[in-house]
Amino acid sequence: MATSTKIESILVEASVQKCFDVCVDVESYPQWASGIVAAEVLEKGTESFPAKVRFEAESFGRRSSYVLAYSADVPNQFAWSLVEGDVAREIAGSYSFAQADGSSQITNVSYELTIDLAVKLPAFIKRRAEDKILQSALADFKQRVEGL
Repeated sequence: MATSTKIESILVEASVQKCFDVCVDVESYPQWASGIVAAEVLEKGTESFPAKVRFEAESFGRRSSYVLAYSADVPNQFAWSLVEGDVAREIAGSYSFAQADGSSQITNVSYELTIDLAVKLPAFIKRRAEDKILQSALADFKQRVEGL
């Protein structure tokens, strides 16, 4: 599978800091992030943010496991890259947060994802899966942040 990068954005009615705080609370992802069934922090970073996390995910009837390494630019970005996994050769991405239109209570949230699957899939199925991941990531995130 060829590597592809996609970026999507959404406006969230919350401060940049609140968005960042929800994002770095990776252990709560199974409660609100579609497809994530377990998250375990393996290592903490310098500011007590997750540095390495093991995830269990389920999608299209298949369960997968992967470990991501995280870095943070507080409170503007939370980024990740694949350490190891069973269905992908590469996963990299980020949530980025910027105050929207001068309002401290509206944040423009951007989600970027680069993925290279180790399993062979027809291109149209891969595109559909990528689109579903992007749409779910933003919609689920918005619902979680605004619901708190």
